[in-house]
Amino acid sequence: MRHLIKALSKTGLTDKQAKVYLAALELGESTVQELAQKSGVKRPSIYNFLDEMISKGYLSKIQKKGKTHIQPEKPGSIIEKQKRYANMMNNLLPDLLGVYNPRGEKPKIKFYEGSKGIKTVYDNIISEQKPVYIFGDYEIMLTSELSNHMKDWAKKRAENDIPAKLIAKDEPKIREVAKRDKEELRETKFAKNANFSTEISIFGDKVALVSFQKPGMGVIIENKNTAETLLSIWQLLWDNIN
Repeated sequence: MRHLIKALSKTGLTDKQAKVYLAALELGESTVQELAQKSGVKRPSIYNFLDEMISKGYLSKIQKKGKTHIQPEKPGSIIEKQKRYANMMNNLLPDLLGVYNPRGEKPKIKFYEGSKGIKTVYDNIISEQKPVYIFGDYEIMLTSELSNHMKDWAKKRAENDIPAKLIAKDEPKIREVAKRDKEELRETKFAKNANFSTEISIFGDKVALVSFQKPGMGVIIENKNTAETLLSIWQLLWDNIN
């Protein structure tokens, strides 16, 4: 009997509640007094948690000749309810994860201004030492004052053995850049009719957004869920580009 009480306690019942349920199974329909005698749990205690056990579906009560009688739910029915509950939770899991934000794991967002700030953003990518996946704003970047700095950055990234995969707008100037893909440890695919007016880089649990348009600005978001979501979008597009 003890092993049954222990097993039932893992389903959310207390030891006293488990004893009462097992007593109800043995007795069938019974009064609270009979349950108390059979289970060894005092009547006041049973009354304290009776409604809770009924709401959980382990017991039900009926009135007979002005007296309350207790009936146990069949074990098979309880198992089926538990299965339905588990299936419901599985269906809700994506939505629950979407709002899950444990203490200490709120997104960390940092803003950077001007050319100096943008350089700091790309230094962060190097220091992270993770592969980087990019929606490339090359059309604007190549005509910005940071054009030469970004060429040097690509070489530095390759020297640090950090691979990059880039989705860029299909333009002649960007095709020229792609000719250096092998030496700069990069793989490029071209998206027709794309208009990436902000460069997005996904690396590790971070996402960097950079605008090369004057005065220039950058944002780094450190959040696993955000990074995973954007990477999934990036991967979907990458896989569908010939």
